[in-house]
Amino acid sequence: MARSLPPLNPLRVFEAAARHVRATLDLVAACPCDDGCPSCVQSPKCGNWNEYLDKGGAITLLGLMARAAVHR
Repeated sequence: MARSLPPLNPLRVFEAAARHVRATLDLVAACPCDDGCPSCVQSPKCGNWNEYLDKGGAITLLGLMARAAVHR
């Protein structure tokens, strides 16, 4: 017999997502690189050789997402 999962609490899901965004922002902002590196914004799976990834853009977007999560 398959186990049923407990119902999701939307507030807990939103709070978890906000924590992940803040943690990602902290990681990217604390990285000592200038433009982005494999430790902060680059992906080995990127099909465009990471050409379009931008550390400053990532910090801006994550900051906006983190601020939006606080105002909910």
